[in-house]
Amino acid sequence: MDEDINEVLKTAEHMAFLEQRGHLILNPISALPEPRRHIKKALQERIRTLTGAYIALATFVEDEEVFAAMDDPKGSVETYRRVVKNMEAYEVEIKAFLRGLGP
Repeated sequence: MDEDINEVLKTAEHMAFLEQRGHLILNPISALPEPRRHIKKALQERIRTLTGAYIALATFVEDEEVFAAMDDPKGSVETYRRVVKNMEAYEVEIKAFLRGLGP
């Protein structure tokens, strides 16, 4: 699937989307390397993976906090709470971003 996505992006680089101001150029479906539904599904899967990765960024904290949590897990409750709060905020942020992309 990754190859299909890369092929579509490579093909799209050479196609113009606006010929003149306000005149849309349509691209032939035969230019796609795979059926559109397969490419759409591959893109949705990639977006889902990237969404998970974006939310997981919240689990990365300063090195000192990681070492402190390893030494005394009970004493690092605030760090864990902040990470969970950040994960929730990242999730809200990414959902708002995805809603803004389209239908």
